[in-house]
Amino acid sequence: VNLPLKPNTGSVANTVNVLWLAPDEWLLITPSDQETQLVQILGDSLDQIPTSVTDI
Repeated sequence: VNLPLKPNTGSVANTVNVLWLAPDEWLLITPSDQETQLVQILGDSLDQIPTSVTDI
């Protein structure tokens, strides 16, 4: 997914919607059957960076 380049904008790729909410806040929207996998991938990919990945 290409990340949005401007705050308060979004991008879409396949089934993932990415919204840039604030300088340090992103919202990813995906079908419910893919949520667990996406949270796991993000958690593994970002484990060396101070982040929080939350399934809401």
